[in-house]
This record gives sequence, C-alpha cells and structure tokens, in this order.
Amino acid sequence: MTRPRSGSGGSATWPAWTGTASSTGTPCPGTSPATTAATPAARDGTDALPYLHQFVQSLPGLRVVVVMGGFAEHWWLQYLRRPDSPVLPLVTSPHPSVSARRSRPTFEDDTLIAMTKASRAA
Repeated sequence: MTRPRSGSGGSATWPAWTGTASSTGTPCPGTSPATTAATPAARDGTDALPYLHQFVQSLPGLRVVVVMGGFAEHWWLQYLRRPDSPVLPLVTSPHPSVSARRSRPTFEDDTLIAMTKASRAA
C-alpha cells in the first residue's frame, strides 16, 4: 500500500506506514502489531536531549519555541535545565494527533491561540 507524496502530483509514492521498520520488517520500538504510532518512552526523551541541543544551536535566529503535546513540553523543560540552553519564550499547544483533536473540543482554538502568541513573540 502506498500514498501519494505531497506536492508530487500523485506520480511518486511513499510506502504506507505499517508500524514496522521498512528494511527488516520488525516492529518499531513502542509499537505492537495493533498500533500504528510509537508511544515515546522516557528513555527516548533522555536520548534525544544532546541532539535537541545540537538542533537548537544550529538555529541562531530562533526566537520562540512552540511545543506540541505533553511529551515535547516535558522534555523541552528538561532541556532548559542545562546550563548551556538558550533563554527563549515558550508557547505550548495541544498535540496535533487525531486522538487529541477528538478528545479536546477546543483543539482548534487552543492551537490558534498558541500560534498567534508565537507569532507575537517572534
């Protein structure tokens, strides 16, 4: 199963997500055969912190950070505990997943408010 690549006019395709690593066919960490999205664990956040720092350092013009979802918010706040992390305005927004949209009637308004605030802060 495939789906059209964005902006490709439908001629090129990406493989559909199966919850498995494409080269090995083994389940991706955090997934089971019944799920289609990985659930991040605390270890994922801890492992990502050095890469987050490298990424942030590669953005010298970064003026505001918008985190989307609780996991991102938690690990950004952990990152801010580093003495070498930048001081930047932080805006939180709900996670953009379908389940978050369904379970949060104010999702669209909350996201619009977050993006408007981020725009003002930038």
